[in-house]
Amino acid sequence: MSLWTLPPRELAVTLFQMIESGDGPAAFYADLTQAVLSLAMTTPPGPPEGAADFLSRLDAGWLTHAWAGHPGELAAVTAAAPHLGETRLR
Repeated sequence: MSLWTLPPRELAVTLFQMIESGDGPAAFYADLTQAVLSLAMTTPPGPPEGAADFLSRLDAGWLTHAWAGHPGELAAVTAAAPHLGETRLR
């Protein structure tokens, strides 16, 4: 079974559950990570085709382009942009 065959929202949740998120102040990063995963998985072009495609989406430029015309999601991308590198490492 391949994770990449899951529906986008379920895949985002599954990937989030696989990441150690910590507690206390780390809860901020857990929320941020969950938002970034959701943005990367549910883009209008469709879900990623695999791990490499997913990782390429953890980029502010890519996400901004993908969510053009969606003000709520663009605001979330802008808020997450400074932390995308950290999210990608996790």
